[in-house]
Amino acid sequence: MTYGKHKTWVAGDKITSTELNYLLDFKTYATIALANTAATTWGAAEAGRIVYVSGTSIYYYWNGTAFAAFATSTTTVYKGTATGSSPITVAHGVGSTPAVVVLTANAAQPYALGYSADATNITIYHEAAGNLTVSWIAYA
Repeated sequence: MTYGKHKTWVAGDKITSTELNYLLDFKTYATIALANTAATTWGAAEAGRIVYVSGTSIYYYWNGTAFAAFATSTTTVYKGTATGSSPITVAHGVGSTPAVVVLTANAAQPYALGYSADATNITIYHEAAGNLTVSWIAYA
């Protein structure tokens, strides 16, 4: 999958914080309080969105309902696709429970998606009547 204009990323690639921020179209805020104010209209659709608090090494990701903090200098990104009826279980390769999981249904009709994750697998839940292909990204 190609992000941006110059690099093709594959599962297991290490990317710098700067590259991660570019890929995720992050926003910078002076304080987490200002980020929380901006996020008052965010919901599950914005899950995986990243914000950075100026002057710190702390990044926050939106988990669909609130911000969770993480510090990073490099991040290993794991990704893939999975097809099946709900639930779909896929091994993610992160080596620990992912801090961030982003799911996208590969379908013309929008479908509600949810997941649970542990140190080995992501279990993906969807509302499609039959099989659905879902793209996923995970990182610790």
